[in-house]
Amino acid sequence: MTQVSASIVNLVSGWPANPAYVQNRLTDVLAVNPLCAALSPHYAVGVNLLRAVFLDPAEQNLRAASRSAELLGILGSLAASPSQSPVENPETEGKT
Repeated sequence: MTQVSASIVNLVSGWPANPAYVQNRLTDVLAVNPLCAALSPHYAVGVNLLRAVFLDPAEQNLRAASRSAELLGILGSLAASPSQSPVENPETEGKT
C-alpha cells in the first residue's frame, strides 16, 4: 500500500464540510477525513474499498442506493440532451 504525503493528508483533513478520501489504483484507502469516515466504517486508512463492496452486504446496500440516484440523474440528463448517436438521430438514420 502506498502512503500519501503529509500535504495530501492535510488537504483532505482541511475539508471538514465535505467527505473526502484518497485511494490508490487498487482502491486501498490512503487518507480520509472524519466526515467521510462517518459514512461507512470502510472509509478508513488501509481498507480496500473494492473488497468491502464485494464482501459486506451493508456496503453493497449503500452503493446500490447511491447508484440508483446516479442512474436517475444520468437518465434525466440523457432525456434532456439531444442524441449524439447516429442510430438514434432522425437526420442521419439510415445513412452510414
